[in-house]
Amino acid sequence: MKKLLVLGAVALLSACGSKVVPAADATASAAAMGDASAPAMGAASAPAMAAAGPKPGSYDTVAPDGKKGVTTIMADGAFVDRTAEGKVTAKGKMAMKDGKTCFTDDKSKEECFTDSAPGADGSFEATGADGKVTKVSPHKKK
Repeated sequence: MKKLLVLGAVALLSACGSKVVPAADATASAAAMGDASAPAMGAASAPAMAAAGPKPGSYDTVAPDGKKGVTTIMADGAFVDRTAEGKVTAKGKMAMKDGKTCFTDDKSKEECFTDSAPGADGSFEATGADGKVTKVSPHKKK
């Protein structure tokens, strides 16, 4: 299965013994996990984003095939990918490697993305090794 992201796209977390947090509570969970210094999504500068990768929080994703999802990244690097309807599709760990955002899903190989500089609204593009682009933006509560 191709990663949505995020980042993700999307991947994920129970293997680490961490608690899965609903997407709507991701920002609050970063503070609850002791990461009071984590900026709000969209607040990171382009150089900081490139150096540190996506910040803890939830991100809406649109995969190259048009499928929409939500990737939640925890302060400890764990992540959960969900469909737009909320079904968990992947979970694992996110890490920065050689300037790329890499997701290792519990059920598949590692997938790495080169993230563009974030726009003023915090959105960015994540380009996979295959050259396909996933559009990523801070999660909007419905």
